[in-house]
Amino acid sequence: MLGREKETNWKPILFVGAGIAIVFFAFFFGIWLIAQRTVWYYGEMNVAFWLLTAGIIFTIIGIAGLAYKFRMTGRTIFLVILAASLTAFPLLYTEYQIMQPITISYDKITFSSVNAIVGTDGNFTITLNMRNTGTRTLATDDLLLNGTRWADLQDKISENLINVTLATGMSKSDCMIRLIRGSTWTSNSTVEALVLTTSGIEFPFNVTLP
Repeated sequence: MLGREKETNWKPILFVGAGIAIVFFAFFFGIWLIAQRTVWYYGEMNVAFWLLTAGIIFTIIGIAGLAYKFRMTGRTIFLVILAASLTAFPLLYTEYQIMQPITISYDKITFSSVNAIVGTDGNFTITLNMRNTGTRTLATDDLLLNGTRWADLQDKISENLINVTLATGMSKSDCMIRLIRGSTWTSNSTVEALVLTTSGIEFPFNVTLP
């Protein structure tokens, strides 16, 4: 008596196909949200590329997991990959077409010429240049030194890095932080600074006191 040919289990294929559709829709929606919010710290990245790469990696992992879990035959695995491709490529093409006119804007501050000296009054003066290398106008909101906000710092004199507005490409070359030399701020110690923007993004720089 001839046995019947084993039927292909279509459930994993349908499961993976639906999963891929949901994953790519989620990534597309995430990219759209990022574009609407227009805040992205690592703005130089090709956001779409990294998201889609992550989606493809997760899809491959999912297919491998399903193949192991359901003990699929080679024929079934081939059909799963085919279903994945037929689902993914139209979504990728659609997303590419929609992403083309979208420009991701972001904040970025670049610090240069960071230096610290002992002034004529015996206290520390930190000088630096602050440049807006992002894609939009930004405004600074606060300054943290060694994890403490400027308003809560001890042994401070003055600063001019807070409430600064810089258009794209503009610099402020006369930035200065003055600190009282004593128990809080000592020679050969490192000051870890964070400049916060109104978007809530932190930009760090360090300097060693002389």
